[in-house]
Amino acid sequence: MLKCSHVVYKVNCLEDIVKEYRERGFDVQWGSMPNKAFNAFIRFRSGPFIEFLELPRRYALLRYPLNWFYGSPAGQRMAYWATCPEGWCDVALEEKAGKSSIGTEDIISLQDLYLSLRNSGITLSRPIAGKRRRPDGQLVRYNFMLPEPGQLPFIVSPYFPSQRPTEVVHPNGALEIKQILMGCCSNDQFFFDKFLPDDHWLMTVTAEYTHVQSVILYGADCSALKGSIFSIQENIQPSIRGN
Repeated sequence: MLKCSHVVYKVNCLEDIVKEYRERGFDVQWGSMPNKAFNAFIRFRSGPFIEFLELPRRYALLRYPLNWFYGSPAGQRMAYWATCPEGWCDVALEEKAGKSSIGTEDIISLQDLYLSLRNSGITLSRPIAGKRRRPDGQLVRYNFMLPEPGQLPFIVSPYFPSQRPTEVVHPNGALEIKQILMGCCSNDQFFFDKFLPDDHWLMTVTAEYTHVQSVILYGADCSALKGSIFSIQENIQPSIRGN
């Protein structure tokens, strides 16, 4: 039903991380004008992408209006994003089956998936409308919703227009994400087993709490990854599931 959309890395200074990873040979794209942006992206021609997120602690105060309008899972997740330390902090999932409609509202709607997850016993926020304007002026629209407990991945719609590049070249040779490894506590494993039984990228291992442990890239020069946020391990053996 679901597949991995992207993985989120919280940063203290977006400008610094963009500069560093461009110097490491990645094609890093700002989400909005650099002086206003909350995020930046490393995208690939296929598979999940990477989002760098800078969200000041004061945004934790938004939990109260978000609780009111969209439900407590929304407010809790916003507070977490705003206060969590620098590092891998979240994973986003999307529907596995693509939508064929060209209408904006149909493409980004999560209403059917929301009802399906609710009927499956998942507690989650109501769908939230999001948008941003890229540095080139293009308006990007999407919807997202937040499950509870907060350590579970969140759900995002397709982006309109599509943000998948037809061609992207990283000077360091990076081609795609090879593996996202998540530690998973026993209480959360049912979610991954039920909704991501055969995901190609997201794998889980037994852990005391659910969190992103590492991200491995395929094709990147090892010298570009040394001392970076990416793992250079090549032989991880998941103990629970994976494909």
